[in-house]
Amino acid sequence: MILLIVLIIFHPRKKGRIFSKRLKALILKDLEGVKTRSRVQWLEEGEKPTRFFFKLERECADKNFVSSILDDSGRKVFSREDIERAHVNFYTDLFSPEAIDDSCTRELLDSVSRTLSPADRELCEENISLAELADASIALV
Repeated sequence: MILLIVLIIFHPRKKGRIFSKRLKALILKDLEGVKTRSRVQWLEEGEKPTRFFFKLERECADKNFVSSILDDSGRKVFSREDIERAHVNFYTDLFSPEAIDDSCTRELLDSVSRTLSPADRELCEENISLAELADASIALV
């Protein structure tokens, strides 16, 4: 790595991509060493890498597990079917086309202290451009 830095200092007219390729190769070689050392450490401790990842997945699943929930009548339900039904009923009601209580809406909106500037408000009213749509699609990937 030091040799590469010395080459860059003494040959400033050389194309940067030659040095960036060499630097990239050195970094990749170093990363391979790190990966190998970590694999050896896992094996020395008697634990395979897959065990580590399975443990991570199990912890994530445990964290996201729903053991009970309140249904629409306020009753606590525990069975998988009842929990699923409570979720379906909640979101069905949430997105239903029923009339909204105007006094609740007004109370909620009155508590909002920040508003959009006129320029931002105008931006929100414009149609979405193809470039914005493409950028948003790429950001999802």
